[in-house]
Order: sequence, then structure tokens, then C-alpha cells
Amino acid sequence: MNTTRLGMRNVVIEAAKRNLTSQQLLAMPEKDGWLYEGIEPRDGEAYVCSSYIVAIFKAAGLFGDMKIEATEFTPRDLIELEFFDNKYRSNHTLCNKYDPNLPYCQIMGKYRMEFPGYGTQSPYSGMNERC
Repeated sequence: MNTTRLGMRNVVIEAAKRNLTSQQLLAMPEKDGWLYEGIEPRDGEAYVCSSYIVAIFKAAGLFGDMKIEATEFTPRDLIELEFFDNKYRSNHTLCNKYDPNLPYCQIMGKYRMEFPGYGTQSPYSGMNERC
């Protein structure tokens, strides 16, 4: 059944026809490639900042053949990925100048950024698709 151009009311009706509760509907993982209408500046795929970066990582092959939906990643999920090179930080004098105790390089800003879990999570298929 075609579900394009449905308003929220009709989305709920369609979900009920498919025996899905509102909770089940909201818990469904969003799939990369879903198209949205009414998104500025044009219609098409929609990404927030963190999922956009994960989509770039995915396109670059960092996840290999894992099943990853970039749109399910939050900023915290992105920061926790084990994709960051901590050796770069220790070899960069500008990083050491500002805060030698950070495991990442922050070279500007009035406030120190803290990222709990930075670089600690190995990616896996279906990552971040469950609440």
C-alpha cells in the first residue's frame, strides 16, 4: 500500500490497519534512503548532523558489510564508535598545547568538551536499532 503524503492522523490510522500500536510505530528503526516530502531546501532523504556523518562513514566502507542504519545514530552513538585515531592526538602539538589530558583533540573553544565513552564501542550489524 502506498503510504506517501500521509499526515500524522493518517499514519496512525494506517498503523492500526497493520495491527501496530503507536509505541511499536515509534520504535521502528528508520531506514536509510527513506524519502520525505516538505523537507527544506528540497524533498528527499533527511539526516541530522550525527546520522549524516555515520552515512559518510558507511559510504566510505568503515562498517564493511554490517547492516547499519545511519539515521538511527545520535551524537553520543557517533562519538562512541571506535573509529577515531587517538595516536594522532598525542602526536599533534596543538592538541597537547590546549589540553594534554583529553583523549581527543580540542583546539579551540571557551569550554572543555567532554565525551563519555569516546571511542569505546565496536560497530555491529543492527547497531542502535533498539530502544
